[in-house]
Amino acid sequence: LHLLSRRQRQMCIRDSCYTIGEISKKFHLDDSTVYAHIRKYSIPTRQIGNYVYAHKESIDKLYKDIKPL
Repeated sequence: LHLLSRRQRQMCIRDSCYTIGEISKKFHLDDSTVYAHIRKYSIPTRQIGNYVYAHKESIDKLYKDIKPL
């Protein structure tokens, strides 16, 4: 059984997820709006340290009609 190191797991998360700040910036939305949409549409998140991550595919699908920066 191969176990990933903590750093490797965090790298995997960063590759497949956005932080709330990245979502806000990319889609021109306020942080509170992003959090509200995440709760409303039950998008899973993961907190690591000071950052909350949401799955990229779910976010891109949710905001597919909003033109990113």
